[in-house]
Amino acid sequence: MTDKIWFKIGETAALVGATPKELRYWERVIPELKPRRSKGNLRYYHLDELAKLQRIRQWLTEGFTVADCRTLLQGGQVAADPVAGADQNPIRSSHDLAGVLSALRALHHRLGQAPGEGKKLPPPQPSHPPRVIPPQKEPLPPPVEPVPLPKRTVKPKPDLSALGRMWTGGRLPLDWEE
Repeated sequence: MTDKIWFKIGETAALVGATPKELRYWERVIPELKPRRSKGNLRYYHLDELAKLQRIRQWLTEGFTVADCRTLLQGGQVAADPVAGADQNPIRSSHDLAGVLSALRALHHRLGQAPGEGKKLPPPQPSHPPRVIPPQKEPLPPPVEPVPLPKRTVKPKPDLSALGRMWTGGRLPLDWEE
């Protein structure tokens, strides 16, 4: 590790094994996480906070929620809620898994049989596709020819440009002096 004491959010996320987005979310849920802010509003985490963040990361990989991590950081205990159906602690005893193991063995036994050895299925019934009678089509009406629009007549505009005023009858005004 380097001699640094303060780490930016990206560096901290890389050291903890999280993303900067996760760290910002943890700050919202766990108010005890308060990184210092620079004048440019950048987050800086102290070296001492890295251990706390690594503990949170470990608890999250064990199956706890961020709210549970907050309780654990405060020194409380988190109990599994069987009513919610989500076991917060994924470590179970072998006694709890005995039923699952027997069901898996039965499934493995059924899958290991050759095709057709298990339940006998009735032979497939030959199915003939029903005869489809196409509906009678009514003749389409004859197409209607579009009515042509009258052509627009274009009126000639008087030539008011400087060049048009200069040219009169194909001769320049200078040619009139001759």
